[in-house]
Amino acid sequence: MQNARFDIVGFNRAFCDLVQVDLDAVPPDDRNCIYLALANARWRDSLADWDEVLPRMVGLFRASMTPYMDDPQWQAHLDKFTAASADFARLWERHDVECASNQIKHFRHPAAGVFALQQVNWWSAPRDGDRLVVYLPVDAAGHEALTTIAATR
Repeated sequence: MQNARFDIVGFNRAFCDLVQVDLDAVPPDDRNCIYLALANARWRDSLADWDEVLPRMVGLFRASMTPYMDDPQWQAHLDKFTAASADFARLWERHDVECASNQIKHFRHPAAGVFALQQVNWWSAPRDGDRLVVYLPVDAAGHEALTTIAATR
């Protein structure tokens, strides 16, 4: 579960295994998908298409932040992201906007290799609510990868 600021407000062990980060060991203030992608090498390495993911994350955050530009919590997140990554700061200056959508994401795992999963978003409200993110295999390779990851626990 993520809120509109991409803070992780709920997770399960399978997600931790997928991104190779024990979120129970991460301070709650750092449990943010964007921040972890910027500041945690294991999380970032699990994203097989980083060059596509980072611009998308920046655009998604900009779109989500638009109604809250004067909100100190949102500004604190933006400051944290730009401090963590010069690339984030550079992309922020482009002013690109992205819309959250279901998409195919590519992951990398040391035991399972590179594989694709379908990301499905379930929203708690029509706009700006929390969202449940679910990853589903799109093919036999994705299914096999998830089975392999589960077996490594």
